[in-house]
Amino acid sequence: MGTVKGTDGKVEKAGTTIANIDSWELTVSADNDETTAYGSREKSYIQTTVGWTGTISGSYDSTDASQQALIDQFSSTSTGPAAVTLTLVGSTADSDRYSGSFIINSIANTGSVGTKRSFSADIQATGGVSRTT
Repeated sequence: MGTVKGTDGKVEKAGTTIANIDSWELTVSADNDETTAYGSREKSYIQTTVGWTGTISGSYDSTDASQQALIDQFSSTSTGPAAVTLTLVGSTADSDRYSGSFIINSIANTGSVGTKRSFSADIQATGGVSRTT
């Protein structure tokens, strides 16, 4: 079994690594519609559409242009939230990549006394997500 170290992961926006990201998660889920006919005692379903959601998080870095561009793009009052292309990479060998266009649903920037400031973004794919290994 080829185990991949989490420390080798990264998140890229338009080919540039977003600094200080230490965690990403991508979840695929499907919508299912019931197709049970009258008289049947067992339910049946068909899978209809598939969607992707996720989270990226790490340390807030006010000096990283890619991280700041992600925040600015989300919070822009002139253009509104727009889809961004993100690539989630599982290892430095780029052997496990998920790429697609994502809408940013929310951004959090948190901190408290005695801790570092943190940054996170909840994302949702618009269209498909491609996986390369």
